Formats: sequence, C-alpha cells, structure tokens
Amino acid sequence: MCTVGALVGLCAFFVLQMLPREADRALRARVAALPPAIDTASLQWLLVRTRDSVRARSQALASLQAQQQRDSMFVVSVTDAAGVSRVVVGDTLRAQLAEQLRLARATPLVEGFLALAAAPALASDSLAQALADSLRDTERERGAFAAIGGPDLRYRALQARVSALGEQLVERAVDRLRDDLSLGQAASPPLDTARAAAQLALRMATDSLAELETSVRRATEWNTSRVDLERTLRAAEAIRVPMLPMLLAVLTIAASTGYLAAFAVEWHHPRISDAAEVAILVQQSGVDATVVLQARTAVALPRRRAADRTLPEVLRGDAAACVRLHQLLSTIGETVSVVGVMSEQADDTAAVAVQLAAAAADASRAVLLIDADVLRRRVAPTLGQPDGAGLAEVARGGRELASAIVSVSTGRDTNMAFIPAGSTSTTQALLAAIAPELQRLMQRHDVTVIAMAHDASEWPTPLSPRDVVFAVTPGETRVAWLAEALRSATRDGQRVRGVLVRERPSRLSRAASVS
Repeated sequence: MCTVGALVGLCAFFVLQMLPREADRALRARVAALPPAIDTASLQWLLVRTRDSVRARSQALASLQAQQQRDSMFVVSVTDAAGVSRVVVGDTLRAQLAEQLRLARATPLVEGFLALAAAPALASDSLAQALADSLRDTERERGAFAAIGGPDLRYRALQARVSALGEQLVERAVDRLRDDLSLGQAASPPLDTARAAAQLALRMATDSLAELETSVRRATEWNTSRVDLERTLRAAEAIRVPMLPMLLAVLTIAASTGYLAAFAVEWHHPRISDAAEVAILVQQSGVDATVVLQARTAVALPRRRAADRTLPEVLRGDAAACVRLHQLLSTIGETVSVVGVMSEQADDTAAVAVQLAAAAADASRAVLLIDADVLRRRVAPTLGQPDGAGLAEVARGGRELASAIVSVSTGRDTNMAFIPAGSTSTTQALLAAIAPELQRLMQRHDVTVIAMAHDASEWPTPLSPRDVVFAVTPGETRVAWLAEALRSATRDGQRVRGVLVRERPSRLSRAASVS
C-alpha cells in the first residue's frame, strides 16, 4: 500500500506543479487572444481635420447667406436735381424705371432715352450705360452734321442709329423690369444653388464629425476596458502554489490514499495479522497441527569454517523454527519421509522448504528437495542455483532424471539432493509420466521435501505427500487462503503437521547476517 500512496503522492505533486503552469499558459493565451488596442491618434487627427472642415463650411454658408441677405436688401444712393442724396430701395427703383420707360416710349427723343439710362435701376447696368454712351456720341455727331449742313444721307443714317439705340435701351429696361434685376439679383438661381450645395456639404461634414466623435469615444472606452482586463489577467497569472503547503498537501494525500488502499484491501481480502490468529484458524478447522513462530530478527549463526560464508542467505539465517519443525516431524509416531511445503507466497514456499531440508540434512539424513512449483520456480534462485534443466526437461524427455539432480551444500560437510523445476513450466500429465521414477528416487532418500504450488494443481496425485506444512507471513498471507488450504488438506486426507508463521527480518538485520 506504500507503493499506492507513493504513486498517488507523485501524481498529486505533478498535478499541483502542472496546474498553475497550465493556468498561467491559458491566461497568457487569453491575454494574447485579446483584440489589439485601437490607435486613437489617427482618429484624433481625422477628428481635428473634420472639425476644421465643418468650421470652414459653416463660415462659407454664413457668407452665402449674408450675401443673399445683402442682395435681398439691395439699396441705391440717388442724388436729386437739388443735390440732395437719398436712398432708394426695392419697389421705388422699379417704379422709377417704369415711369422713365413710359416717358421714353411716349416721347422717343434722345433726352428721354438718356433719362431712361440715368434711372437708378439702370445706373449699375453696364449694357445700358454702353448704349447710353453710344447714343450720346451718335447724337453729338448728328448735331455736328446739322450745324455744317452736311449731306442729308449721312444725317438720316445718324438719325436712324439714334432711334435704334433708343429702342435697344428701352428693350434693356423692359428686360430689367421682367427679371427684377433692380433688386440687386435677389432671386439669383446660381446663388441659391451654391447655398444648397454649401448646406449639403455642411450636413455631410457634421455627420462625419458625429461618427468620428462616436468612434473616438468607443475606441477610448475599449482601450480602457482592455487595459483593465489585461491587468486583471496579469494579476491572476501571478498566482502560485507555495512549496511548503504543496508538499504538506502531497504528503497528506499520499498517506491518506495509502491508508485507504490498505483498508480497502484488508476489507475485501483480510490478511493474517499474527500467530494468534493462525492458531485460531487452525483450531476452527479442526486440524491437529502445531503453530511454529519464526524469529523476527535473522541472527547470523556462528560457523566453524570460512566456506560456510558462501552458503545462500536463506541458510545463513536463524532456521531454529524449521529445526523444531523437523524434530516434530521425526518424533510424532511414525517418521515422516515425504513432506510438502505450501504457501501463498512463492518466496515463503521456497525459503521454508530449503530451511526444512537443510535441518533434515544437518541431522545426518539423506534429503531430497524437489521444486514442484513449476509455475513460479523460486527454489533455485533461493539456493543461488542457475536456472537449468529440471523436472520440465525430464517430463518432456529432454534428459534423464539422474542428470537433473543437483547436489547443494548445507554447511558442516552436509549436502542435499535438489531437483529444480526446470527452465519452463510443464503440465500435470507430463509429470505423471515420470511419477514412478520419482517415487523410486524418493524411496532412496530418508526425507523428501517438496516445494509445492499454493494450490498444488500441477503436481500428480500419486506423488502428493501425505504430510504437509503451511507457511504464512503476517500482513501478506490472506486469511481466506489459509482457511481454504486447511479445508482442502482435510478433504484430501492429508495431515497438516505444522503451520510456520514466518516473519521477515528487517534490512539492517539482513545486512548483519550477511556480514
């Protein structure tokens, strides 16, 4: 469960480290995704230009309106015969012109025509004044011809010219009356067109000015809101998880998860806690078996020879529990010649089988150790033996049984025969084929210790030992497995001679035993 807690703690540490970074990356992406700020400088420049244009167009329209008003209020300063100056406007000019026109038509003489041209309404008319000057010159020339008695033909031509000029002057006066030119061109169509164009231009410039002012206002508001939003995002981006609180949180999560996982496993698959619980299970199953407790600390036993230091670690530890178990097997009624060792953990099966076989070998007995756990095959590594040929190769006919036997030293000039499981797994049918040969080999030894699988499913029934020993480890072996193993042994007619409660030594004690 420590592994689960450590993994969860690492995951929590990784998450607490990566979440702020991912949040910062997301915030930076949001800042980068914001629309850019609007350049208000160009808008301000356009706004100033538009204001100047509106001001200029307003002045132009005001000038046109003032000119039109002056034209509608056209006045003329007239000096009468007595030398008195007076102002004549509007209808007075029209009335005077009409009176002079009537007189000129009534008496078509040079004096009447000149009086018509001298009317205030025609005083500023260049065409009328040119006709009057021509009329004076022609009248002067006609008078000169008349004084010298010139030819009558020339005199009549000059007289006709005077009459034509007079008629033209009359027509010009009629045109001025009809067009109302005496009022100073108050109703001039070009002036009205110019004023309408100026009003339209002023209206368009005013609309453009309003749109620009709205755009500048909105751009300023957006730039302000964008600065505020970016400042808020920058402030949020600076959030960090302090290291010490994060480590405390990780440790809390890891410890809580480890305890919860252990509780869940224990709840669903309860495990053996101590030797007292094993004794209760044995008593409840009705099995007459001895519960043997192995020492917690592995003690390095004194050896009389330096060669003993080359023994496997499992043989250099405290094997007093297995020695006691061997003594029980040798003194109860008939001597046990074949014993099977079973455990839920493959390492426990291998260790107890090796130690029990070594205890029998130390008692000067011929011992055969068989690794029948053909699936897990842990006895050879426990003895420090390489994975070579064994039962699997013999069952497949690859080699002889005698060639698969390995002699293993147990110290103090004692040895035991060992048959490994082989390099590969094999089936029960193949093992049953070599059962007679194995039985003959087992009969040639005083004690045969068989390291069996936790369910003994692959071992042939003819070779199944009558006496079995179970090995359990508190905190690892499940209660359900031991209870089922006890029931299966009773059902199959096997005798449970003992239950070895094996407690693993600490690392320091292992190091001390190795040294």
